[in-house]
Formats: sequence, structure tokens, C-alpha cells
Amino acid sequence: MEQYNTILIFGYGQTQLITDNDNILVDSSLLLSLDAVIENVYSNKPIDNKSTSDYVRIAIYNNDFADWINNTPNDYFKVPYSELNQSLINSLVLEIKNK
Repeated sequence: MEQYNTILIFGYGQTQLITDNDNILVDSSLLLSLDAVIENVYSNKPIDNKSTSDYVRIAIYNNDFADWINNTPNDYFKVPYSELNQSLINSLVLEIKNK
């Protein structure tokens, strides 16, 4: 498992990885594994939630949860970390660290 504290995926096209030692910001278009992580978070949206696939920010907090934030107030949801695909997340972390 790759070590990180937070992954921030911004709707304006950048992704940030925060670890104990690094703070890496990369252009999201350079990340081949990013779409799979985004789809994994969105696929865990609660059925009654009205959030769309457009997002302002997605935050993934290691071993805690992921936050999906839309432009509209109250259009957000959280996904427990245990429901996320850790293999996809680990691939993304490795890819960011190697940019």
C-alpha cells in the first residue's frame, strides 16, 4: 500500500498528493489512472443523492473516506474508504509520485 495523507482532485484540472514529506501538484490530464479512481468514487454515490458527475473537488483521505463536492451547496457525498478500490488508489499514488 502506498503511503499518503490526502489526494485532492480539482475540477479545474489539477491533482494534488499530500504525504508526510511531499506536496505534489500535477496536471490531471497526465494521469492515466485518474479516471478509474474518479469513476470508483462516483459509483459509490448514495442512491438518493442528487450530485452529478461534475465536481469541484474530490478529496480522498487515506484510510478514512472520500468526499465528492459539487458546485451546488448540499450536493456532496462521502464514501467510506473501505468501499473504495485501494488498488486503483495505489496506482494513482504511484503515478503521481513518478511525475
